[in-house]
Amino acid sequence: MDSHSASLIALSLAWIAYGALHSMLAAQGAKRWLAARLPRLMPAYRLFYNVFAGVALLPILWLLWRDSGPWLWRWYGAMAWVLNGLALLATGLLLVGPGFYDLSEFLGLRQLRERRVLPEDQEPFRIAPLHRYVRHP
Repeated sequence: MDSHSASLIALSLAWIAYGALHSMLAAQGAKRWLAARLPRLMPAYRLFYNVFAGVALLPILWLLWRDSGPWLWRWYGAMAWVLNGLALLATGLLLVGPGFYDLSEFLGLRQLRERRVLPEDQEPFRIAPLHRYVRHP
């Protein structure tokens, strides 16, 4: 096996592990398990989850940087303008998206401040405009 294939396998396994752990920790079962055993840690759970999710991405980003391979595709001419424009639009949506959330609740700061021990999220469900099209705006 060449080094490029080994790098792709390592990167794939890293993404699979990240996704599995991310989903497992976000599940109600994990929250209920912790709330039943260590309720004093529950107010910090969401904040810890978000910090962990960000830190856990660092090894994956390092793998991407270390083993950057050849471009899969590259656009030139008019198509580059169109696709770069779409990327700019996506960046704008990324900046607008958090405005539809209670960021204090989303980040876990409110839970910590109010010392919430319930494993269920307290923010009511609502469909923001961008949620009509994608799961995470």
